Amino acid sequence: MAFEAVKQAVNATSWDEESYGIYFTMDYNGQEINGNFEHLPQELEKADTAQFKKVVQAFADLDKRAFAFIKESLATAEGGEDIDVESLELTELMFYTDGSFSLGYYAGESDAGDLFIFVAFNSDFTMGPELIYEVF
Repeated sequence: MAFEAVKQAVNATSWDEESYGIYFTMDYNGQEINGNFEHLPQELEKADTAQFKKVVQAFADLDKRAFAFIKESLATAEGGEDIDVESLELTELMFYTDGSFSLGYYAGESDAGDLFIFVAFNSDFTMGPELIYEVF
């Protein structure tokens, strides 16, 4: 079956292959995390699953590090006081073709839509220097 090794590597509880992307969900401490791959299907079929496994195995530590970084960054950011850091909810995991990935936290509704704050990591698990804000 296509993608079986990838599904196992990310502990996928659901899997959806669309023409515009590949999406999955995984369980993290009883919470559903939405995941997606930047990879095209043919790239993902050939991908080395070791990086995906490492991310999943280190997920709790990555979450702690990312949350601490968000908290620290928002404490000094203009407008950061408008975001209730303690209510942030980890909901997203995105994998990119270069081995990097990001964790996304739901921050609530804004005037423009649902606000998410992402923390990017390179393939060596080093965090990027800035928070990434996305509105959907």
